[in-house]
Amino acid sequence: MSEKLTYSIVNKLSVYITAFIVVIDTAVIIPILSLYALELGASKPLIGLIVGIYAPADIIFNFISGYLSDKIGRKRVFLIGMLIDATTMFLYSLCKDPIQLLYVRVLHGCGSGLNMPSLLTISSEVVPKKRVAGGMSILGLIFALSFLIGIKSGGYISHLYGYNILFTSISILLFILAIVGVFALPETYSRRELPKSLGSIVNRFKSELKLLFIPSLLVVYFAVFTRQFARSVMTTLFPLFLAESWNVSIRQVRRLAGDLMSAPMYSYIIFILFAGAIADRKDKRITAFIGLLILSIFLLLIPSFTSEIILYPIMLTRGIGDALLFPSLTGLVALELASERRGKGFGLYSGIETLASALGAPICGLVASVIGTVNAIRIFFILPLLSAFLLLILYLKVRD
Repeated sequence: MSEKLTYSIVNKLSVYITAFIVVIDTAVIIPILSLYALELGASKPLIGLIVGIYAPADIIFNFISGYLSDKIGRKRVFLIGMLIDATTMFLYSLCKDPIQLLYVRVLHGCGSGLNMPSLLTISSEVVPKKRVAGGMSILGLIFALSFLIGIKSGGYISHLYGYNILFTSISILLFILAIVGVFALPETYSRRELPKSLGSIVNRFKSELKLLFIPSLLVVYFAVFTRQFARSVMTTLFPLFLAESWNVSIRQVRRLAGDLMSAPMYSYIIFILFAGAIADRKDKRITAFIGLLILSIFLLLIPSFTSEIILYPIMLTRGIGDALLFPSLTGLVALELASERRGKGFGLYSGIETLASALGAPICGLVASVIGTVNAIRIFFILPLLSAFLLLILYLKVRD
């Protein structure tokens, strides 16, 4: 495919519309999954397993997706994942007991694990390299909007029409998307000739592994881990901080947690396109450095305040930090790797994000049980601060 055709408006639109629909299938599940499992007769420990089993399946298939998309093409891998997701959403409606739901969650993790790395890779390749951060910022905006709409519509539709209508309608939507995607979604990768002998396969694997784990990319991947881990800190510990440190009822804590924790999403949506434009004009390591610095200061200061009026603008500032990070980090992955390794690079990116989410909650809970919730939030400021300075050192080294 020629560069002119690859970078066409039609290709960009097909990718961004696809991205909007893909995120919804995960988002609609979030507010209802625990309740659905409970109604099927699951115990609380089993509910936790049902919710959490998605992550390891997703991580494994993130890596598989990255490898396959560099071998057989991004589009093929994405469409396979989309068909698995569509089938999974229909299977949710057929579950009669918690064990069936557990198996379906594993399958859902596999499908989503194939989807995200291939979609990120395609998105990074339908824009010129000098505008990759801007293109990824549009993707980040679409993800955020889709996520918000999915969460709100999941609870609303299931309340009005029941779980089965929700699952079936999303399944039909995904099947239609997969069929349309065969014709509309661009294939941005020309498949390379595969090695034939075992020795050549091993040698190529070793060389690609070395290129994926070069110091500059390791710093980026650590930043990816840190960004997602910081989100887990807030998801796990911030509601506990409100309950323990604010002199309010549990009912008020629920309202405060919802209002304050949704605030970063609004500033993220407003600022992310601007952040992408900045990242394309400046060095992406610097914009990522600023984003991580904001996250670090945020974690350090947030437990000091017990006023909603003060906390709300602080939470909005955190959204700006997140907005700077997504286009900067995805742009760095895209620019550091040649096209034949970019799929693997985004496979690692997605896998590391999921791993940080999976590890974040239990680690935060364990640390908070030892040193207290407030101290736990504060101590984790070290991670984004360390990551920020590693990026700064990398920037200074590259500049010299």
